[in-house]
Amino acid sequence: MTNILVSLPFSGSGLLILALLQVFLSCRKRWWPGVILPVYTFLCSLFMVATIWRGTGPLWLLAANVLLYNIPTYVLLAIYFICRRIRRKKQLNKMKIQDL
Repeated sequence: MTNILVSLPFSGSGLLILALLQVFLSCRKRWWPGVILPVYTFLCSLFMVATIWRGTGPLWLLAANVLLYNIPTYVLLAIYFICRRIRRKKQLNKMKIQDL
């Protein structure tokens, strides 16, 4: 079960499910639900890198693995910031209409 939860963000369908859930969470009124999934994928990527890297390889290889395994984190953070920007613009437009 733990293996499935850790490898979920790194599969194609798993990332699609997480992206749809991220859109839902990021569009909420509060900001913190949208941060849960990027933190989860970041921790999963650190776990994956820790299990792969044995301490014998070069340091640049470790850095490359961290960057590659964090691609789902980058995608979810991009979704988060886009949704928050859209929400902020809607609120500003609503306030402008009320001012008129």
